[in-house]
Amino acid sequence: MDRLTAVLDPDVEQLQSLFESQVYNLSNHTVYYPIRHHSPACSYHLLRLIEEYKPDIILIEGPESGNPLISVLSDEATLPPVSLYYTYESELEREACYYPMLRYSPEYVALKEAKRLNIPAKFIDLDYQHFSTRASKSGQTEQKEISIQDETLLAGSDFINRLCQKTNCRSFDELWEKVFEIGGLEKSTEEFVQDVFTYCTLSRMCYSTERLQSSGDLAREAYMKQHINQAVQEHDRVLVITGGFHTYGLLMSEKHESELEQPEMDKRHTDRRLDGQGKPGTSQQSAVNPDTVHQQMYPMVYTFAEADRLNGYASGMPYVNYYDQIWNQLLRKKSTPYNLTALDLLSRLMRQLRDGHEHVSTSDAIEAYSMIQGLAGLRGKREGGVYELMDAALSSFVKGSLPWRPINRCKSCSSY
Repeated sequence: MDRLTAVLDPDVEQLQSLFESQVYNLSNHTVYYPIRHHSPACSYHLLRLIEEYKPDIILIEGPESGNPLISVLSDEATLPPVSLYYTYESELEREACYYPMLRYSPEYVALKEAKRLNIPAKFIDLDYQHFSTRASKSGQTEQKEISIQDETLLAGSDFINRLCQKTNCRSFDELWEKVFEIGGLEKSTEEFVQDVFTYCTLSRMCYSTERLQSSGDLAREAYMKQHINQAVQEHDRVLVITGGFHTYGLLMSEKHESELEQPEMDKRHTDRRLDGQGKPGTSQQSAVNPDTVHQQMYPMVYTFAEADRLNGYASGMPYVNYYDQIWNQLLRKKSTPYNLTALDLLSRLMRQLRDGHEHVSTSDAIEAYSMIQGLAGLRGKREGGVYELMDAALSSFVKGSLPWRPINRCKSCSSY
């Protein structure tokens, strides 16, 4: 049987019941908030949820070894884009990992809100070293520098690819923008979170337990669940923010715990994260691995280009500078953030082209903006997003002809 068919056979009402009882029940001790990394819509609704739920602590999918640096990340003097940079070196390998955060990344927004409200925030994910160890053991290609906000499984599932085909979207990113970034702004926070949870869970169900175990996802979820259980014992209202792919796994983690070889949340793990003075970013010997491991973690200045997923790794939404401008409009409570951003970018593009002695006119910009509105209507969007902006600019500003080439093709989609 086709795995996608098997995914869609279970009653979706079962997911709705799970959502209402365990994911987004504001009367519970724990509320789960599924996100996509670098999503302004997720951050927009996150601010609403924090205001309504009033959590006592916020738990975030992020490297546990980064907890001593949270005060640095949330400091007023720290200007995103910023990244946690982690390196470790043993006799057998040397690797580096990034945890990028933008001004509108849900994780960063959560850290800033926690500081503003004077409540604790905490990273609860496994340390980076475990990702690399599991990847090499499972036969995956070794990477020298990776992002831990990888969304390959979410974006590449049979469910998502079939949706791209059915909705005539050229990629998962275009599908996400249509449904969540633009469409999600019209929905209540509960409706938005339910949609994210449902989409991500159906995508997750396309993979076997063996696949999720080999990728390390099950071990990560079981470890994060330990932190959640501990927080519930100490606080009345716990808000858990993780990638949407993991929310269902956190609720089901007890089912797999006995099958996994995972590190316990004990003093040895804490000692591995910090040196004897409790300071991050110093070299030390791992108490878990018999090899000598020198590891460091520190915050570093980052750029939009480095944070963009299209720069070489699957780390959340692309076009990060564009969505930073969308976030500006959302913070200003503008009702048409995408239209306003399109107007601004088109006018700036026209000025740059004229400065480069390109023959463009005001009518070209007007035509481009009009085309954005037309494409948005044709594609069932309230406003035109980045894909309508690019299509309109290409059509209106490029004179002459271009060689034909496929653009942003979804791997199972026949349309371009």
